Amino acid sequence: MSSSGGGGVRAMEDMEGEADHSQGFSGCWQGVDISGAGFFAAVLVFLMLILFPVAMGTDQWASSDAVNMGLFQYCDTRCQQYVDNRFPPTGQNDLNLVTTTEACAAFIGLAITASFFAMVQIVFGLGRTGYDRTVFRAAVCAYFAAGCGILATIIFGALVNELPSSYAVGYSFNVNVAAWIISAIAGMLLNIDSRNISYVDPAIAVHTGGRQMI
Repeated sequence: MSSSGGGGVRAMEDMEGEADHSQGFSGCWQGVDISGAGFFAAVLVFLMLILFPVAMGTDQWASSDAVNMGLFQYCDTRCQQYVDNRFPPTGQNDLNLVTTTEACAAFIGLAITASFFAMVQIVFGLGRTGYDRTVFRAAVCAYFAAGCGILATIIFGALVNELPSSYAVGYSFNVNVAAWIISAIAGMLLNIDSRNISYVDPAIAVHTGGRQMI
């Protein structure tokens, strides 16, 4: 009789152990409560990871009827790398093309890096209780990416102003503008989301009186 009772206890313990084991696989998803702002921000950061590389890798930052200018080369009858003090298509020799395009490429590269780190922070923190600082760091990364995109826009825009009137900004330039606008919006949404009540442990909220929550 006692042997039968011992077997029943062991069976119950085994079942509880299996339940705990199964919860271990899903535990990382427990307590996730993603707000609309957080979800939309995550989508925007994903777009940042697409648009910034597209802007960097395409050769339509500025163009005329016969010439397309990118951050690493210009193309007329063939594609060539920039020479700092000489631009054969216009005959100008005072444009500092290498310095200007390398500076723009560096800022876009930083924007891509910041976008990647923003996405990493979102993956590990979005909607999870106690991870408000992680989401706030994602917002900072998005703001930083926007700032880098703005600086690239200003620098290259100044270069276009020195070119003949037949040159105008192209779609690569506009893609960068769209990317940093999206980055700024994502930063604002992530900043708002980081203050959401879903990130605060109820026990902590009781002691703090609900400060820093919306």
